[in-house]
Amino acid sequence: MIHGNRLGGYAIDPSDFSRHAGFDSLFKVPVTIDVGHHEIHDGDSFHVAVVDTVMADTETLIVAFKTPSGAKLSHMVFGWSIKAAGHVDLVEGPTWTTNTGTVIVPRNRLRSGGTSTLTEDKTATPAYTAGGVLLNPTGLAGGTTITLGYGFASKTAGNQGSHDTEWVLKAATAYAIVLTADANSNGGFIELDWYEHTSA
Repeated sequence: MIHGNRLGGYAIDPSDFSRHAGFDSLFKVPVTIDVGHHEIHDGDSFHVAVVDTVMADTETLIVAFKTPSGAKLSHMVFGWSIKAAGHVDLVEGPTWTTNTGTVIVPRNRLRSGGTSTLTEDKTATPAYTAGGVLLNPTGLAGGTTITLGYGFASKTAGNQGSHDTEWVLKAATAYAIVLTADANSNGGFIELDWYEHTSA
């Protein structure tokens, strides 16, 4: 907490950088990073990207997973693009056919180390397997559909940009990100960036 020339209740001198390395030497202001950026440096931020370069009308590109069942919640940002026209949905609480799809291992964004994701894929009956997501499982059904965006000939990409636009997903819940082609001669791309953090 900053009050005038006091930081956390202690007097500070903005010109004395030996005492407070968290201040910018040029502009004399505090240097901060947002929570999402901090989670990258803390080793708790993850990335998945998938692509299908040949999609016909109504074909889908799907990334499915189950969120961690413990105290940590997934704070997720979505990015996508479509070659022609299409739309992307977040489906909360769907089911899909067990033992279908391809397991994709998320990458930790701290490349020098970090943890493994607690996100789970459904690859065995009846259990989920920690540490992965599924690409294109079959039999996707049910759940609540939340539309994230549409792409048209003039605008075929969407990205929620930063963790200011993140979705905090429910714990122990199945999710699917579904990109649907709305035209022939199409192709699609989905990327997910998220961190897993225990809520207060």
